Amino acid sequence: MAATVSIPPPILALCLIVILSLTTPYAYDRCIGGAEMLLENETRLLQAGGRNYTELYEKAINNWITHLEFVNTSLLGATIPCISGSISVVSSALIIFIILRSTVGLSTTYHRLIFGLSVAEVIGSFAMALSTLPMPTDMIYDQFEGRYIGNTLTCTTQGFVIYYVPSVALGYNVVLCLYYLCSIRYKMTEARIRERVEPWLHAAAILRMLPPAVLMLFTKVS
Repeated sequence: MAATVSIPPPILALCLIVILSLTTPYAYDRCIGGAEMLLENETRLLQAGGRNYTELYEKAINNWITHLEFVNTSLLGATIPCISGSISVVSSALIIFIILRSTVGLSTTYHRLIFGLSVAEVIGSFAMALSTLPMPTDMIYDQFEGRYIGNTLTCTTQGFVIYYVPSVALGYNVVLCLYYLCSIRYKMTEARIRERVEPWLHAAAILRMLPPAVLMLFTKVS
């Protein structure tokens, strides 16, 4: 009879954290390659001062990179996130409402994990539903067809939320799988999961992408 190897759930959680931490930034970088080119000129302007600012501003305005057009710069690209994000907000809010109104509420590990996932979905989807609205009104990019009424702070806040919060939702999807593994495969009781596993699950979901998100928040693109 073949021997089976039993891997403790915390070790599995740690392995998944490492794998996701390595793969998520790569996938993200592949998606925002065009956006990084758009940010290049503006970053140089922010880093410049005094007499060099006017010169760099003129160069940025006349640079073809500044005026690149993508799907996300079109009106369609600005509208789709509004619709899909709004649907996601309403759906996730409904799940939160159902959990809080249920007889068990947040007394079970499963409900707490679903609650964390839904909260992350509401916050992240709301930021996406705002689409171009938080973008600065005085930015140098005129190819965006969506309406923008924000400033640098609102744009930075939206960027941080869109980068970090969906990764929390992704993390909760992963730890839900670990919860099923502990509950079904290892036959762990609810009390044992709550005491020995659940804290690790929440920590894995919430903290996995927090360091790179904070680093991006306080580090300018070079």
